[in-house]
Amino acid sequence: MSTAWTPALDMLQGAAERLAKVVEEMSAGRFRIEVFPGGQIMPPLDCFDATSTGKIQSFMGAPYYWPERSLRSSGSPRCRSAWIRRA
Repeated sequence: MSTAWTPALDMLQGAAERLAKVVEEMSAGRFRIEVFPGGQIMPPLDCFDATSTGKIQSFMGAPYYWPERSLRSSGSPRCRSAWIRRA
């Protein structure tokens, strides 16, 4: 999972790391999320498009980074169905 922020934003990056840890613990190690800070595998704000096109499986960011887009209507069918299930 790439994030939209660099390690310098340690509070936000820490939230992504904590999410990954909780998911791994709750799944008894069956599900593992590897977190990449923004800039490590792509420019920080490219993670939205990379997830939409299937280059990466997930990202963590805030919708205010992409005000011209609707997270509920963008991305692959799999992304859209995930949002519909949560709504």
